[in-house]
Amino acid sequence: MAQVDTRHSEKDLLMALLMAQSHPETIPMQIAKAKAKMEREDISEVMQEYESWLKHMEEV
Repeated sequence: MAQVDTRHSEKDLLMALLMAQSHPETIPMQIAKAKAKMEREDISEVMQEYESWLKHMEEV
């Protein structure tokens, strides 16, 4: 069952990325959909990692 869930998640992610590539205006919707599936703690962790990545990219 876990393998099926993983494959489904991977397919969803690829579809979201392809949609964002073709129509960047869909990015906020894709972010909202991803957050809706996540635990609050995981969202916070990802946001902290993202902020750290942004800071690093500004220094490069």
